[in-house]
Amino acid sequence: MQADGVIKDAFWLRLYWRFNLSGQPLHSGEYRMLPGMDVNALFDVWKRKEVVQYSLTLVEGWNFR
Repeated sequence: MQADGVIKDAFWLRLYWRFNLSGQPLHSGEYRMLPGMDVNALFDVWKRKEVVQYSLTLVEGWNFR
C-alpha cells in the first residue's frame, strides 16, 4: 500500500497491528478499500477477512485455448 501511495508510511500501520491486534494474522488477498475509510474501518475489514470475491462461470463442453 505504501508503494501504491495509499499510505505514507507502512511502519506505523504494522506497529498498530502488532500492539493492538496481536495474535491475529493478516491474511493476504484483495481487500476493498472505500473512499473515506478510516484506519479502524480498514482494520475491521482485515480482521473479518473480507476479501474481494469474483464469480466465474464455466460452460460445460467449451474449450479454452
